[in-house]
Amino acid sequence: MKTFIILLIVIILALIIKYLIETKISSKKDKNYYKEIHNNKKQGYYFYGNFRKELLTPHEKVFFNQLIELADRYHFYIFPKVGFIDIFETDNDSDKKKLNTKHIDFTICTKESHPVLFIELDDSSHESQSAKERDRKKEIIFNSAGRNIFRVKPGNRAKALEAIEERLRDYKQTT
Repeated sequence: MKTFIILLIVIILALIIKYLIETKISSKKDKNYYKEIHNNKKQGYYFYGNFRKELLTPHEKVFFNQLIELADRYHFYIFPKVGFIDIFETDNDSDKKKLNTKHIDFTICTKESHPVLFIELDDSSHESQSAKERDRKKEIIFNSAGRNIFRVKPGNRAKALEAIEERLRDYKQTT
């Protein structure tokens, strides 16, 4: 019985020591983390955000999966949320600023990464006045470069998918 009690005390002490060591290490990590944040702030560059749980909205995911099936049929690739800065070229700094904060919902490209079709899914997030203004600016940028945005309205996806398929088929036949 004495041996059992001594063994129990040794185990409890070992667990306490382990806990204290882990707490000390964790504390050092926290201190280093906050020290790093402080240093980044002093250097004038810090990010306060977090990762999104998902890159696409539920509506975008459904439509993306439908586009994948369509694109595979005609041997195209789908790229979601491509930044304008990756689509357009310009040496003008003012134009670059216009491009930096914008993206297109879906870009369909050939296997060689040549853009064929730019698609914007106009769900309920496009109904506010500020969203309409952003959409207008996107249209101006695309039209200025001689391209159009294919807009998909809510409740019109089946027709939109048919029209997209027709465009992809036509593109394949002309190349």
